[in-house]
Amino acid sequence: MVKTISIQRIGENPTITLERLYKYVLRTLPLRIRFNRGVDEQYLIDNTIEKYLYYHPVWVANTLVIAERPPLTPKILKQRIFIDAISGYRGLVSKSLPLKSVDVDRNLLESHQIVESNEVEKYVKDVQVKQINRSYLLKKPQHEIKELQLVYLPLWRIKVKSTIINKVFVINANTGEAENYIYQR
Repeated sequence: MVKTISIQRIGENPTITLERLYKYVLRTLPLRIRFNRGVDEQYLIDNTIEKYLYYHPVWVANTLVIAERPPLTPKILKQRIFIDAISGYRGLVSKSLPLKSVDVDRNLLESHQIVESNEVEKYVKDVQVKQINRSYLLKKPQHEIKELQLVYLPLWRIKVKSTIINKVFVINANTGEAENYIYQR
């Protein structure tokens, strides 16, 4: 059985390498721990009991918003909507997502709960009605889904256990931002 699978990964290359990872973990610590002189990158490295890169599934919908403006031509805007494929958390993506096709080990992929396209379309409609339509006061626009795509967000999971810190950190491998909300879901 083939252990690798080809996926669409968000981001060109994970920019947060193992060498730079602990700098970002240190930034996510509360101030009271960060100002402790004994806690630095080497302390985190020494007390790490688990660390690995894994891929979190996210649905991305490319949509069109068609606003009628009689007697003018309709205004057509492109919108990109994301849906977390595990929790259903959803919203608008403000900029374009660079995608790269990569082969990864199947064990590094988190399994997604939202599998079928009709389920995904329900979440997309919710974003269209509750977020996009709010900016139109009078006549609400028409919406059209152009493409649905399952992509994966690379995340670092680091477990640190010591007398001072006993926590699991989830760091976005593209930006270095803490993704604790995704981990808690």
